[in-house]
Amino acid sequence: MRKLVTTTAVKTWAAANLAAHITPYRLQIEGAREAYNHRYFLIGDDMGLGKSLQAAMAARMAGGRILVVCPAYLRETWRMTFAKMFRHPIPATVILSKDSPGGPNDVLVCGYNHPRLEECFEWAKNGTVIADEVHYIKTFGTVEGDAKRAGKFHKALFECAPPRFIALSGTPLENNVGEWFSVLTALSYNPEKTNGADVRKPFSYKELFQEKFCFKKVKRFGYRTVVEFYGFRNKPLLDELLHLKYLRRVGGIDLPPMIFKDVYLDDMGADKGLMDEWNAKREEGSSSPAKARSALNKTPFTCAYVKELLDQGLGPIIIFTDHLESSNALYTTLPNTALITGATPIAQRDQIVKDFQEGKIQVLVATYRAGGVGFTLTRAHHAVANDLSWVPGQNDQAFKRIHRIGQDRPCVIHRIIGSLQDHSIMQKLEDKSEVLRRAM
Repeated sequence: MRKLVTTTAVKTWAAANLAAHITPYRLQIEGAREAYNHRYFLIGDDMGLGKSLQAAMAARMAGGRILVVCPAYLRETWRMTFAKMFRHPIPATVILSKDSPGGPNDVLVCGYNHPRLEECFEWAKNGTVIADEVHYIKTFGTVEGDAKRAGKFHKALFECAPPRFIALSGTPLENNVGEWFSVLTALSYNPEKTNGADVRKPFSYKELFQEKFCFKKVKRFGYRTVVEFYGFRNKPLLDELLHLKYLRRVGGIDLPPMIFKDVYLDDMGADKGLMDEWNAKREEGSSSPAKARSALNKTPFTCAYVKELLDQGLGPIIIFTDHLESSNALYTTLPNTALITGATPIAQRDQIVKDFQEGKIQVLVATYRAGGVGFTLTRAHHAVANDLSWVPGQNDQAFKRIHRIGQDRPCVIHRIIGSLQDHSIMQKLEDKSEVLRRAM
């Protein structure tokens, strides 16, 4: 019979192997234990609770090579994880697109889009694969834009079948329940069968999964037919599929509270033409030009509001927005400000975060997708949402940049509400978020 490690055994190992300045919390010890015991496992703890440490501990306990696959901007963060967390560090090598795996490496770190991803998996064939921000492969089984990346990852994992696979995400569901299909399928490749049910047996493709766990709506636009899956049902069956594969904790570490403060503009709904456009193009969601214009219209107020916060000594401040136009307007108006968008080079992002944490920058403007994941920005305890993303998980990830281990002050999220569109977005986000909370 396979021997399972106990909490006490993991705690003893951690005391002997982690760096002297690191004392893991009990929930981190338990997360490492579960990932080690079940071989293919998803640590889905809330953002800021130390998932990286849990995965690194489980992988080091297992021994052998370690491959970390992550968004490109997190590669250096993972290299530093292995350099700083352990009493006897092992070399971690970041491999770029032009590089191939090889040499006497103990740990390789690469991006999801690495052109030689299958070779990287082959290199780790007898070790552990860690997939950070695993929701990056949520489109597996669809024809969406990122489906090619997701399919390539699944193919490499399935064909390599490493002994251990640890997936990490604080938002395993960003937008809908159907996103469970990809990660549950990946966890079902476990060659040891030590983590419960195989999702592939009842659900051979994504639409079958969605039909079982979501409600279905068919919309017709002229000659086009669009199928929309929404909501959540059959929770007991989903819980069976998640059993032994998944651990999620919200709280459990004594963090200060996170408080939401909604700030309303006086002239709400004044732009009737914009509202008419909004209603006409509502089906376009976050790509709607009306949403971007609504966000841009609020930037003068947001800038004045942030200046007031700074005058009160509440800086530094982080401002999040969903659109490039509004991010540039905020960045060019406010003093001592840095900007992170999708166009910001990775090395520059890392330097901006370093400067922010060291007090060299007073205001950081970031888009949700580029600046809302992977960074620790605990020098700030106030964040301002000029506007919100359509995707609940992106908003949650962004606000947790300041509300995480290392934060010792209450965190305030200021949401700027400036139009009827904002009310519509917030209502839809609340409905979506409630569905996702039930499904996670």
